[in-house]
Amino acid sequence: MQLLRIVSIDSMSLFLCLLLFGVFHQSHAQDQNVIAVIPPFMDRQHTDESGSPLQMTRQRFILLLYRNAAAIYSEADFINTGDDTITAELGLPSTGYLEKNTTLFPYQSNGLLGVRLWVSGERLEPDVKYDGPIQWYTINPDFPPGGSTNLKALFWVQTSLTDVDSIAGLDTVEISDGERGLLIDVAGAAVWREAVNTIEITVMMREGLTSQDTLVVDPDNYDASDSTIGWTMHNVEPSLFDNILVKYSSGIHHVSKSDTMEKLAEYIERRGYDELLEYIDQLDEE
Repeated sequence: MQLLRIVSIDSMSLFLCLLLFGVFHQSHAQDQNVIAVIPPFMDRQHTDESGSPLQMTRQRFILLLYRNAAAIYSEADFINTGDDTITAELGLPSTGYLEKNTTLFPYQSNGLLGVRLWVSGERLEPDVKYDGPIQWYTINPDFPPGGSTNLKALFWVQTSLTDVDSIAGLDTVEISDGERGLLIDVAGAAVWREAVNTIEITVMMREGLTSQDTLVVDPDNYDASDSTIGWTMHNVEPSLFDNILVKYSSGIHHVSKSDTMEKLAEYIERRGYDELLEYIDQLDEE
């Protein structure tokens, strides 16, 4: 009987060890899939194109890619195809949002930072809401029938693939060298009515990064120069195959003015945003 008792305890211990290993392995695997996700404007009231009269006619992303972060300008035009003015709850999903590309496992967003939003040139303060584990930045603009409404956003993301949130003294501790990444979520625009006429994406590299270095992009059907890569898509019915995964290395012992979250926030929201807006003004004048 004693022998049987020992075997029973050992079996239970083994079971618990395997269970704990499975939980640890799953948690570790999920940590590896946490990444900066760049979302389009999304409709929080409708989950598919059949539910809303709003059509997204154009989406434009312009990214400044730094060693430890990316600053993003997002712009979209919408047309209300219905007969009445509607008020829609639009939002940008942040922390906890899941999206895929063509890989098997979904990526979880590490969150948007420094979010600023405009509707038809008027800056609006977004509401922060939670839908289960997902944090959203939302606004409620009016859309007149047959009219075009322009939405703009500025935000930034940290691109380290390590769990930066777990670092003690988060704001002031230097972010270590290593792998970086982000996912540009084109598929999220599938919630809007009909195809998107044009989607333009431009990624401009800063701090010595170039498209010839450690940059790995999927899919790789982009146009490239030394410091810029870009895509232009027409008549797009957004799907996971349109999502763009960008991975790169921060470099080793690279001297940077923005190597902590505190410095990143100060640098990007003071200089990166201005550079993005100046670049957009130049594009619109051409």
